[in-house]
Amino acid sequence: MKHNIRIVLLVLVLIISSVDAALAETRGGESLPGRIALVTVPCPTCALLGLTNDATLITSQAELLKIGVDAAYPRDGCYILAKDIIWNGTAATPIGAYNLPFTGHFDGYYNGRKHTISDAKFSSAGDYVGLFATTRQATIKNFGMINPAITGRNYVGGIIGYDYAGTLISHCWMEGGSVSSNAFVGGITGSTENSLGLITPHGISTCYVIDTAVSDTAGSSGGSGGIAGRNGDATVRLEYVYFASGLSTAAGSSNKRPLAGHRNIAFHVPLSSLAHCYYDKGLFGSGDIYYESLGRSTSQMTTQSTYAVWDFDTTWGMDAAGVFNRGYPYLQGYDDYSVSPGGEGSIDEGSLTVTYDSDTGELVVNITGTASKICRIQVISGDVASLNGQVNTRAVSVDCSAVDTRIPISGTGEITVRVTSQFDISQYAEVTFTLSELPGEPGEPGEPGEPGEPGEPGEPGEPGEPGEPGAPPVSSSVSIRPALSGFDKNPAGPEYRDVTVTLDPDTLTLLFIKYNNNLVAAGGDYTVSGDVYTFHKEYLATLSLGQQVLTFIMSDGTSLDLTIVVRDTRQTEYVVIQDFGIFAGSGDCSAVINADKNKFVRLMSGGYEVDPSFYTVLDGSTVITLLEDYIKALAGGTYSFTAEFTDGYAFLTLIVLRESALQVSAMQNDVSQTDVPQTYDIRNTLGWVIVLIICLCGMIYVWGRCKGRRNRT
Repeated sequence: MKHNIRIVLLVLVLIISSVDAALAETRGGESLPGRIALVTVPCPTCALLGLTNDATLITSQAELLKIGVDAAYPRDGCYILAKDIIWNGTAATPIGAYNLPFTGHFDGYYNGRKHTISDAKFSSAGDYVGLFATTRQATIKNFGMINPAITGRNYVGGIIGYDYAGTLISHCWMEGGSVSSNAFVGGITGSTENSLGLITPHGISTCYVIDTAVSDTAGSSGGSGGIAGRNGDATVRLEYVYFASGLSTAAGSSNKRPLAGHRNIAFHVPLSSLAHCYYDKGLFGSGDIYYESLGRSTSQMTTQSTYAVWDFDTTWGMDAAGVFNRGYPYLQGYDDYSVSPGGEGSIDEGSLTVTYDSDTGELVVNITGTASKICRIQVISGDVASLNGQVNTRAVSVDCSAVDTRIPISGTGEITVRVTSQFDISQYAEVTFTLSELPGEPGEPGEPGEPGEPGEPGEPGEPGEPGEPGAPPVSSSVSIRPALSGFDKNPAGPEYRDVTVTLDPDTLTLLFIKYNNNLVAAGGDYTVSGDVYTFHKEYLATLSLGQQVLTFIMSDGTSLDLTIVVRDTRQTEYVVIQDFGIFAGSGDCSAVINADKNKFVRLMSGGYEVDPSFYTVLDGSTVITLLEDYIKALAGGTYSFTAEFTDGYAFLTLIVLRESALQVSAMQNDVSQTDVPQTYDIRNTLGWVIVLIICLCGMIYVWGRCKGRRNRT
């Protein structure tokens, strides 16, 4: 009897242990078979900030854009940019949104050097645009943005569109490219605030902007600054920064300044908030009444003694020869290898060479024996029409990993091109060559001669061998410049004017232009001169308020969009307190507008009125709620809405994330097994519960048998 009881107890212990292990597995306590874990590394800074002990490595554009979208990449996470990223050419949605700020840690320093993001594109007809749309108490440091193209309506910056409070940006830089908006635009941030009332200083430290075109396109009173468009509080400081570029504004703009453009109260940022900051007044243009004392000539800006208290031992560096960074200060910490100057650079471990192939009109670059293959291709002298497919640019970043990496270049005359690693001043190769003139027009054909006597027909020849298959057709590269413009319906407004764009058709021809399902009339609504298309203000005044899209249809079926943001300054543009934000698969989306609900007229999108059954309007200022069923019918993407009132309007934005975007992680983890247990997988748990019940029944049966025997004895 005792022997049987001991056996039963042993079986029970084993069953409970097995069930506990199974439940732990379904809770995700260990990595499950077939599931791919994120690549993480220990991060003392993240631990100090109370975020996490480990940082997720970002090694691609796709991974970068998962932040705040994929559940595995939360907005309050810790991230390290572990590789240089070159954009794939498509415009993307910034990280975060108006009411979904990034609150984590983003660091570009990894494996001994800082990293860069090249050719990034962020474009929106709405507010809050940058690599990060909005931030709050985040830390962002140690990386550069090379040749970005960033444009939006208001609050647009090269790195952050709008910082609510407490974010520290340090050891970052902008090089080349453009940042533009209607108002509140800056090379680093569109606006830095202190909405939390923080006492400790924060802001932008040890950063610079060089050769980046910063522009205010609407002529507003919002701030335009080389570093920050708006600096909202005295505790928001700029220190150890410089601006070496131009800053352009539309007619009527105010608060244009080389460092920080605007402050809430005094309408200018006091000098006490700008510590050891400088700007190149030769590039900026006219002096600034508030910051004239911080302006320096180009010669002074490229002289180390100008920066008396800056740390040139461990933080900053300068190239006395004026090669790297055009002689302006650069941030140390991204050296990769060393190549001597000349037509060919050589080092112990490898080499860097550049030549010009006159037959194809291409530069040919080779790098061997080095870890990084990211090169900076810069035109030192001469006139170029395009470089690596980019028009009106003199410098590009290119991944030269492939043998004989080819970079197309066009223009005329003698050109000098320098190829350098974008991480080290001491390495470059240089080549000078002459770009060929385009072939001239063919001459007039001569008079035909007299026909000769016909000859005797010859014997038919043997059939020839079949020819090689022809090359596949070359895809065209068509573009519109600019692709985003603004228009004011007010005849007295500065933007009540024709909108002119340039169409580069490549080898194609334009078939027609349409707005929604209506043709735009050539000769009436617009006129053409060569590749320049002018849309008349009388036609533009008939468009609905908000973001309107004119679509160019080309001969091969290609479509190109020209986005025009239509306003009417005769009316009030109401403040949006809360935007629709992001739809992540379920639930309604609400926006709050600082306007009288009784004045609400209708909701428009893309020139059409949204059916009132698809949304509700409530008091509390004006609360507009898009219903879940309506949003689910939309494709993934960004949608612009205009709420119209009897005396004004407001622009709203909705970002719809489809299932493919929400489940990127699940797709990556797809394995050949179709029944991999998931976190809290109830199927796995139920199986073990059933086994436990069967075992308990067996135990009861054994116990009953033992009791029966004892009674018989």
